[in-house]
Parts: sequence; structure tokens; C-alpha cells
Amino acid sequence: MGRTHTTTRRFRWVGRKPRSDCWPRLPAICGARFGSCPCGTVHRPGSRSPPIVVAMNRSGAPTTVRPATGHDLVALVLLELGIQKMHAAGRPDLFVEPSGDALHDFFRARFSDGSHILLAETDAHVAVGYLLAEHATRAANPFKVASSILYIHHIAVELEQQSSGVGRQLMHAAVKLAGELAVTTLRLDSWQFNTHAHGFFEAEGFTPVNIVFEKLLQ
Repeated sequence: MGRTHTTTRRFRWVGRKPRSDCWPRLPAICGARFGSCPCGTVHRPGSRSPPIVVAMNRSGAPTTVRPATGHDLVALVLLELGIQKMHAAGRPDLFVEPSGDALHDFFRARFSDGSHILLAETDAHVAVGYLLAEHATRAANPFKVASSILYIHHIAVELEQQSSGVGRQLMHAAVKLAGELAVTTLRLDSWQFNTHAHGFFEAEGFTPVNIVFEKLLQ
């Protein structure tokens, strides 16, 4: 899906509105709270995974990329809300307005279907980006050879952190993950209107391999 733009502001929440003490503007403390929030998640402290990549972003602040856990649901929803809003604005005939409840259910399902979710956070444990990928395999058939790839479905960076190196760190973590899975190819797709993302992908070494044409009929 090639998603790279995101912000946690400037749009209306659709669905159950979260409590302000559980869903802060940026999800810095979600994993440190106890009890059950309106999304149904029980938050526990000390649930962060070991880091995959630790580096300094262009502002000089250290950023860590680690595997996300179920305790990061709040952070993932907040990061994805703006991405869905951007897609709904770009192609309202295809994409729906963002729903916090629906996104919460979506990410919860990804933790149980074998997907790989990487979270980028500052040294203050503020989530600033994430990447969602799938190890996709296919047996050989009469038309194509067998394949084993890491398919990147989403990559999102918080608006104020874009162009700071966070997206590159997420990509580097994906490359490391691909090596652990013995995968030699990363693949993703991006909508034509998302031109800002195209430049980023090309800078990261991605090249177009397939073009989908569309004709809308009245």
C-alpha cells in the first residue's frame, strides 16, 4: 500500500472516542498504564520488545525500531489514522474515512496472523512511525517461478518526524528482518497520487516492476 504520510491531528475521530488519559496526542505512555481502555486493551508496563535498529535521526535524537506488541495498539492506531485520511481524500471512491475502532480491530488481527509490525520510537518512548509487512510465499505455477518475499503493506511516519530519517530506519529494520527470514526481495505498492512516497521508495532502492491500469466506466 506504500503509506508514508501521517499525522495524529486535523481530522475528526470516527467511532468510539477514546479517553484523553488513555489515548494521548502521541502514544508515549500507553504501555505504562494499567487497566482496560475503551478499545478493550489491557495495558501493562514493561512490555517493549528488544530493538532491531538503534540510530540517531537527523535532528540528533536517538530513535529505536523494535517489533511492536499488542501493548502498542494505541500507538499504531494513532499513526495510521492520518494515513487512512490521506487515502480517503486521494480516492474517496475506494477508501473510507478512518475509524479508530476499525483500525484497532485491524491491528489486533495482525498480531495473530503472522504479520510483522515494526515500531519506531524516541528515547522517551514516543511512537513516531511503524511498518507492517508480511512474509509472502508462493509455489511455482505454469506462469511464474516460486517466490518468497517480504511484502510491505504499510509504512507510516508521524508528520513532524517526516524527512528526519525515521522512514529510512524502518526500511533498514525491514531489510534486517528479511535477512532473518532468508528473503532476498522486498516489495510494496503505492497509489499514483502518493507522489511524495514514490521519491522515498526510489531513494531506498525500490524500482517499479508492475503498472496497474484502470478505466472507470460511467
